[in-house]
Amino acid sequence: MYRGLPAALFLSLALSAAAQSSEGVEFFEKNVRPVLVEKCGACHGAKMQMAGINLTSALGIFHEGGEAPVLIKGDPESSRLIQVVRYDGKVKMPPSGKLSGEEIRALELWIKAGAPWPQAELDAAKNAAAKESESWDAKANHWAFQPVKNPAPPATRLDKWIQSPVDALILAGPG
Repeated sequence: MYRGLPAALFLSLALSAAAQSSEGVEFFEKNVRPVLVEKCGACHGAKMQMAGINLTSALGIFHEGGEAPVLIKGDPESSRLIQVVRYDGKVKMPPSGKLSGEEIRALELWIKAGAPWPQAELDAAKNAAAKESESWDAKANHWAFQPVKNPAPPATRLDKWIQSPVDALILAGPG
């Protein structure tokens, strides 16, 4: 089976509605996180997020942005993660070679069970997402995000010398 888990536990994981049960988190830690870190983490981890995807953190996995969610809790068949690891479509991950059947099955069971993840990490991800949203509001006031304006050139004493607005800026000097 999957690293020492009894068959009854794995069946209950597949059918369980309690996504955050201790059994679900244990299954994730023993069978799913190692696959995500070892097989996906080099390209989709903390240091590099190809296609903007981080598969090694709760914030990365459950982030709702991008073209499509990485996974749909409870629905492995519609989850992009399962589609790419099965090598079904155009995108095939990992590109270095297909995961083993056991690894794919572990991902499927995990998603079917509601993709349980340690609650402390989920809470941290929610807090980080909230801070990012607040931070974006503050950044929106930064000068680089303001509409371009066409200000009047500064007034100068040598108006006859000025042939373009740039001349007025040069004459006005710094300040």
